[in-house]
Amino acid sequence: MTDDFVSRRTSLVPVAAALASATAKYAERRTAAEKAHTSLRQARLVNAPNQNCLADQSDAAVEAMSTAQELIANLMADLKDQGVLDEFYAFAAAQNRQTT
Repeated sequence: MTDDFVSRRTSLVPVAAALASATAKYAERRTAAEKAHTSLRQARLVNAPNQNCLADQSDAAVEAMSTAQELIANLMADLKDQGVLDEFYAFAAAQNRQTT
């Protein structure tokens, strides 16, 4: 690996870690929202008495997913404003063209 490659990769590690963490959190919350929605849909099909509770859980899960999605959007906007995102994309694109 070239010194430039190692230096650029090292400087972008926190960016990649932050994006990975935010994306993982969103994925977890999206899965929880899907499960809550499925439970609510099944309860409505059989006219279960706990529909209000399940609806509240579904709403909370969707809100949590929305919050996680907003976190990603804010992170991406901050990284873009700092110019870091452009460097990250340029670095990733260059790796497809350079030998290390």
